[in-house]
Amino acid sequence: MTKPLIIFRNLPGVARLESEQMIADKFHERVAQARVDDISRAIFGITSAEVEFDAPEWFAEGFDSVEDWNDWKASRQDNGDEDMESPEYDYEDSESETESPQRLAIIQEIDEYYSRLCVEVVLKDDYDCMSFARSFGFDFSDSSGQHPLRVTRLFFFQALVASRGVKGHLPDLGELGTKEWGEKLEEEARRFRRSK
Repeated sequence: MTKPLIIFRNLPGVARLESEQMIADKFHERVAQARVDDISRAIFGITSAEVEFDAPEWFAEGFDSVEDWNDWKASRQDNGDEDMESPEYDYEDSESETESPQRLAIIQEIDEYYSRLCVEVVLKDDYDCMSFARSFGFDFSDSSGQHPLRVTRLFFFQALVASRGVKGHLPDLGELGTKEWGEKLEEEARRFRRSK
């Protein structure tokens, strides 16, 4: 038995954001990223910026281990050079034989992370994303079922990552529905108070 698709347009906040995106598209603009991030965090627990692998700072700065990183930070503080930048790191040689075991372990984690996100088809546009999303349980189509939502590209990778259990979570439809119901009650209460 196949799982039912999560109809993205029916999730709280999506229909309104879709309308805002339609208006923004007419003026060749974008909706505010903060607004997209708020909805993404409410639905998936992550934003599009958080989809990428989160490497430890010592790795990103080119150190061989967390110990080397801590030693370097300690020497900076001892010398009063807190503004001193970390040494330059050549990422071209990142998988050479001189890599430390700690760096190799992180490189392996990165490879495993992205292999779990592998998309087996070429995604050229929102139509391709809409079609592929069905394979992992999401329906990004508009109410006609023929065209993708204008916000498909803003949420596609969060949905992919969450559905594959890599980061974030799938939408809890019950919790989101309750939250939306509460927001509607608050809005009605504000309107009622204004009318008096």
